[in-house]
Amino acid sequence: MKIKFSVDVLDYVITSNHIHLLLWSKKAKYVSAAMHFLQSVSAKDYNARVKREGAFWRGRYHPTIIEPGSHLAHCLFYIDLNMLRAGVVKHPAEWRYSGYHELAKKRSRYCIINIDRLTNCLEINNRDIFHKWYLKTLNEEVEKSYHCRKPVWSESIAIGSKDWIKNISHGLLRTKIIPILNTSSRLEINESAGMYSLTGGSNTKREFWKNRQKKS
Repeated sequence: MKIKFSVDVLDYVITSNHIHLLLWSKKAKYVSAAMHFLQSVSAKDYNARVKREGAFWRGRYHPTIIEPGSHLAHCLFYIDLNMLRAGVVKHPAEWRYSGYHELAKKRSRYCIINIDRLTNCLEINNRDIFHKWYLKTLNEEVEKSYHCRKPVWSESIAIGSKDWIKNISHGLLRTKIIPILNTSSRLEINESAGMYSLTGGSNTKREFWKNRQKKS
């Protein structure tokens, strides 16, 4: 995806029925093209291997824009703890199909993640510092007694600070949005559940991304 669509992978986890991808790109349209390609290729490959026909993916992916820095860090660890929350493993190291093994320097071949891009987005200017911080923080998160799914990460349009949200919100002005969490450090914006049709997805979401691409 990096070469063909100018998209970098920052983290990922592959489960038995869905995937989470943390991506970076200069323009939203590159991410859209990359995801369309990935969904198409993976579906064709699976259908060919098991000799089946028909749809493989249930629906279109959901994109969420995330502010660099601490908000991105929260998302990084949320992705890595996915299989722990599901009760499948006790530590991300036990799940083979995730970015943990690259981020923790457990894998050096066939790497997918662009570590330099990730550290830049996290505002960490040294790989060794990043790896130490990553392992320490992840292990602290694992030790917490309570882990739960947070829909905000998979249902929001954008997650970030108030000022950052304002800077990217021009494409949201014509959409009906509601803030679902407002603290001193973070503001998540989420579409109202009533905007989804039963079959067609969200017109609001499509209009938002269309406007974002025009501005890029």
